[in-house]
Amino acid sequence: MFERYRSHYPQSFHVNITVALFPNDKVIAIPYPINHPQQTVMDVNFSSDGNITDHGAVIIIEHGKTARIEATISVKPFKPIFPQADLAFQSAGGADHMYLEPDQFIHSKHPAILAEVKKINLKQRPLQILEHIYNHCLDQLQYGNPVPGLYTTTEALALDSVDCGGFSTYLAAMVQACGIPVRLVSGFWAGYKHNDMHAWIEALLPDGTWWPMDPSVEWLRLRRRSAKHGGFGQLGSDRIVINIGTNHVIKYQSKDYPVGMLQLPMILTTTGDTQYLQVETTITCTRL
Repeated sequence: MFERYRSHYPQSFHVNITVALFPNDKVIAIPYPINHPQQTVMDVNFSSDGNITDHGAVIIIEHGKTARIEATISVKPFKPIFPQADLAFQSAGGADHMYLEPDQFIHSKHPAILAEVKKINLKQRPLQILEHIYNHCLDQLQYGNPVPGLYTTTEALALDSVDCGGFSTYLAAMVQACGIPVRLVSGFWAGYKHNDMHAWIEALLPDGTWWPMDPSVEWLRLRRRSAKHGGFGQLGSDRIVINIGTNHVIKYQSKDYPVGMLQLPMILTTTGDTQYLQVETTITCTRL
């Protein structure tokens, strides 16, 4: 019985990310797990048959064909404290203001998003607004057609079905259009036979709490297609965070490489762009 509810309690994992048989004439960037309010990275080690440099959040591999990242990580579930979190909303400032800006994935100024936001009473408390938007997302979208990248808000609006990323960018656009800072969290499941990639979002509340929302998992659970723990203010300890946000820059040899999302291994091209690395990436997470 405990196995079913294990993700409701803190867990520790030994994480092994192996990327194999990539072309050794390419420069490869591989993201690795970071610290997060629900996650502590206790140690992380890199190995490769090529040259490794740590650029913070990613390692760069030159003249190699394989790479491995190993880390020991402690993860705790998100446990909301509603009285402290449900305060009157105040405008974001400082560094958090960046999470109010639309980007190549989160299209908070899309006409359909703005039209839906007009139906919302923005004088409500933040958690009431977020719950309203969250339930709308569950009603509006259908889960399916998983992709290695990230669906945009516009794609989520247009397509018949999208994966966790599409649910996340759609919901993020709605939250952002209401004037609440929001960020995407990318990572992968931990402790399962198949530790697939996953994404969810966090909205910033006035008390500084990053409130998690994982609509795709709840959509699947309501249809008895998943038993994983996740939803509105629900975040289990069965996931590993790789990065947050959707606007990153990798600096390599005095050149900036813009990256929408740090999650999958990628090639740094000679033109200053990035491309997903089309090779096998194996992720194992062993409970400690």
